Amino acid sequence: ILWMAAFFGVLLRGRRMMNADGDLARHLTLGRYMLDTGKIPLRDLFSHTLTGESLTPHEWLAQLIFALSKRLFGFEGVILLCALVISATIWLIYNHMLKNTLSIIPAIFITLIVLINSMIHWLARPHIFTILFITLWMITLENLQKGKHNRWWTLPLLMLLWANLH
Repeated sequence: ILWMAAFFGVLLRGRRMMNADGDLARHLTLGRYMLDTGKIPLRDLFSHTLTGESLTPHEWLAQLIFALSKRLFGFEGVILLCALVISATIWLIYNHMLKNTLSIIPAIFITLIVLINSMIHWLARPHIFTILFITLWMITLENLQKGKHNRWWTLPLLMLLWANLH
C-alpha cells in the first residue's frame, strides 16, 4: 500500500516536481541532444559562460531516460517515470523489511518513515535513481552477508548503471 501512496503522491505533485529547481531543463536538453546525435557530449554545448569547456557527463544515462520519456509521452512521461522509480524504491524497502522483520507492523512503520523523509527529494532529477540504487545495493550486500545468495557479480553491474545514472 505504501508504494502505491508514493506512486500516486508523485503523480499528484506532477509538474511541481519539475519546477522545484532549474536542473530538469538542462537534463532534458542534454538528453535530447544525445537522442538526436547518438553521442554523449564531452564538451559543454549549452551554457553561456562555459561553452566548449570540458564536461563530465556523469548523469548521461538518466538524462537520456528523461529525454526519452518526454519524447514519448510529454512531460507526463517524466512524471510517470519519477513515480515508477520512487514507488519501486518504496516497494523494495517494504518487501525487504517485511522479509527481515517477519512482521508487518515494523515493516510498515520503517517504510513509512523512509517514505515521509524521502518526500523532500521527490524531484524530476537524476538523484531519484541514486535512491533506488542505494536500496538495491544495500539489499544485495545484506543478502550476501547473510548467505542468502552468492550473486556478488550483481554489485559491479549495479555500480556500472548507478555511476552513469547519477
